[in-house]
Amino acid sequence: MREITIRDRTRARKHVPEQGVVAAIAAALQIQIERDFAPIWGIEPPVVTVDGRGEPIYVFDSDASGDYGDVTDDGHGRPFAHVYAKPSIDHDSGWLTGRDSIASSISHEALEMLADPSVNTYHFNGERLMWGHDVCDPVQESGYRVRAGGRLVPVSDFVRPAYFNPYGAPGPYAFRTKLPGPFTIAPGGYATVERARSSHTRTRNRIDVTFEDVPEWRQRAKRTSGGRTAWRLLLANL
Repeated sequence: MREITIRDRTRARKHVPEQGVVAAIAAALQIQIERDFAPIWGIEPPVVTVDGRGEPIYVFDSDASGDYGDVTDDGHGRPFAHVYAKPSIDHDSGWLTGRDSIASSISHEALEMLADPSVNTYHFNGERLMWGHDVCDPVQESGYRVRAGGRLVPVSDFVRPAYFNPYGAPGPYAFRTKLPGPFTIAPGGYATVERARSSHTRTRNRIDVTFEDVPEWRQRAKRTSGGRTAWRLLLANL
């Protein structure tokens, strides 16, 4: 992936960002990926642009599911993400403010799009469970700030490769959050988990989502949105 581009498509007056905010988010995301995420995960950092030609992150007013965002791919296997402004605004947050900021959602979706663009990677936890390769979900309530464009921009925390290693890998397991071990979930986080079977026969409902202190409305949104969590559930339960 050579380029990620942010495309603001909000229309409601209370959702439209101030001038310069989207550019500041793109600059902060560039710093986060180059300085923090790419070295830890061993990937080549893409360029982050606004209204460019790369893999897009669209920001819309809202979605019927009520979720904050999602990642999926198109018919050619190219990933793209959606972020929705209304859930953040409705929960006393803004583009750069509050615990559910739109900037954090953009960072969350961008990092997960980089880590697993095809939305099909799983990791064995050593106890008959396969965990989806979602690098921000387990610590989604945590984040930090990056100064860019003259602003302090909130970005999402993420787990490290050791998080997906069940064989005694030493920590730390996340960039900022202190997790007790691999395959654990911080308060407010969640994970998509598949139970291993003794046969190769496909069975219904073998994948579920494990939440840790997540409100019911947000659990429903994650299960019914068009993003990677619902996509994993759909593919497994056909």
